[in-house]
Amino acid sequence: MFMLLSRLRQCVWRLFLMFCCHCGGGPFGGGPFGGSSTVATALPTRFLCMTLQTDLLQNPVALVQVAPGRLMVAERDGKVQLVDLTSPDQRLSQPEVVLDLSDKVFSKGDHMGLLSITLHPRFRTNGFVFIMYSADTDDREFHHRQLISRFTLSSSNATEIDRFSELVILEIYQSAPTGGQIWFGSDDHILYIAVRFSTSR
Repeated sequence: MFMLLSRLRQCVWRLFLMFCCHCGGGPFGGGPFGGSSTVATALPTRFLCMTLQTDLLQNPVALVQVAPGRLMVAERDGKVQLVDLTSPDQRLSQPEVVLDLSDKVFSKGDHMGLLSITLHPRFRTNGFVFIMYSADTDDREFHHRQLISRFTLSSSNATEIDRFSELVILEIYQSAPTGGQIWFGSDDHILYIAVRFSTSR
């Protein structure tokens, strides 16, 4: 059952990284991802016309838009990939690793691994990226730790996240596998955390 669900999730996310090709419209309407949203909106909702942008991601779980046509995609094993959708010749995008936490992320089991990524509301000026991930623990009383950390873009390369800039904001000790999500409120700019507490201290 887990294998079936895992494959289904990969297929769903692969579809999510495809964009409506009618008149260049995207799932977010017009703007940086496509052309006229009027024609796309007028299409019957039962039809979905898509074009593949990339098929080189492994277990993607979340994505954020960092600039027009540029996405950061979080993969469960601990990598964050930069996907560029602005290729002028319509070739498939070649994702670029901008952060690799695979040596720190504990991804053995369902609802584990790099779980969520979100950008600070003033990301363009401060370069703050917030990530939730599972990490191992030496405490036998608990199954794993769940961390919410803030990272900063590299000062030498604006397209990379400095892994050594990590600032742990919250650390939760869990006794069972748990998922979770983090995001900033669009109006109040508060960091919201959704997580199931199996136990904590």
